[in-house]
Amino acid sequence: MIDQGKSRNEVARLLSVNPSTLYRHFPGNRSKVPIAVIAPTSCWYILCHNSDRRGQDVNWEAIGAIGEILGATAVCISLVYLAIQIRRSDRVTRSSNVMSVNEGYSARSNIFYAEHPELAALFVKGCESIELLTDDERATFHFLLHDQVAHVQNVVQLFRDGLVPHDFYENWIRLLARMLKTPGGAEYWKNVAPFTTESFRRQVEDYLSANPGLPPFEHPFYLHLSKS
Repeated sequence: MIDQGKSRNEVARLLSVNPSTLYRHFPGNRSKVPIAVIAPTSCWYILCHNSDRRGQDVNWEAIGAIGEILGATAVCISLVYLAIQIRRSDRVTRSSNVMSVNEGYSARSNIFYAEHPELAALFVKGCESIELLTDDERATFHFLLHDQVAHVQNVVQLFRDGLVPHDFYENWIRLLARMLKTPGGAEYWKNVAPFTTESFRRQVEDYLSANPGLPPFEHPFYLHLSKS
């Protein structure tokens, strides 16, 4: 930046103009160029005049170069702003999807288990062995476990579309895998897996294969029900 401590010759050299231009623009015997040399009017004067006393046409090449620089800068700023907005929108969308999935699951759980606690005991019994259930109870157990599968399938699809974070997906598919590792869950999956989408079936079975030490599903709330 040019300050008042520079002579007119030094300023002229920095701005690539003829010193006579500055002497004509700032007459007198002052040895220093005032700060006004960097004001818009002074910059325009220096830009639009050649380096001799006679003056020539406006330097359109310089003006065009400045315009291109300003245009490129504006585009860069716009792109950065757009990227920030997209990233922020993506976070909001993911959070909204997580909340929506959790709220839907909680609502169904309240209907199935809070309002009908006998279903929780039936679910635990079915996980231990389907042979312990009557025909009607087997149908109910399949319905309850199928609801879990449909819920996780929804989460898997959201994860593939990049609409929920990985740890959220991981929690739900691990829970389903643990349910399917119970005797009743394994029997259910053997009968139902062929009717699920190939991509979802492969995802679940790959997860089971990759985690052979995964313990079967046990929920503290359900354990005492199975023993009562």
